[in-house]
Amino acid sequence: MPVLLLSARRYSHSNPYGYSRRTYSATPAGLSINATSGDINVTTSTPGTYTVTYTLAAGGGCPVVNATTSVTINAPSVAPTAANATATALCGSGTVTLSVAGGTLGSEQPGDGIGSCGEQQQGTGASLNVTVATTTTYFVRQRGACNTTARASVTVTVNANQRYSLAASPGSVLNHSPQQHLLQR
Repeated sequence: MPVLLLSARRYSHSNPYGYSRRTYSATPAGLSINATSGDINVTTSTPGTYTVTYTLAAGGGCPVVNATTSVTINAPSVAPTAANATATALCGSGTVTLSVAGGTLGSEQPGDGIGSCGEQQQGTGASLNVTVATTTTYFVRQRGACNTTARASVTVTVNANQRYSLAASPGSVLNHSPQQHLLQR
């Protein structure tokens, strides 16, 4: 079964024998097909599955000939509007959930792709948990058999885990206390 991509402009059928008594039709409505040439304009066609009928009219003592085939026009994916993270700034390494917002999957698409800078895919699906150790920019996009969309991105910044210490000598914080006190944040 032919699968046509909406990113293509036209799908043409050859006429090797030069028959002039032929016509093409499609059901249901929505497929933009030239009744004489059989050319399909996938850009103006509605995504879906169609039955295309080729009819060669009777003539020269030959009967009417009909042949049918199925043609599928797949819808392309639409780019996401945003990439989201449950936190865009961390104090030290941590785990965040990345997600995609907006956009749509087209026909027969495997799913959203979530990757980091450099295009190493981190996973697929609408959301993904990742452990972030250094500042990283993540990208989301819809991709599959028909097309790969533009990306949306989110950057997760990892700040150094800062520690503060304060030590006191005996008697300087608590009068006449024989203990040292250590405060740490």
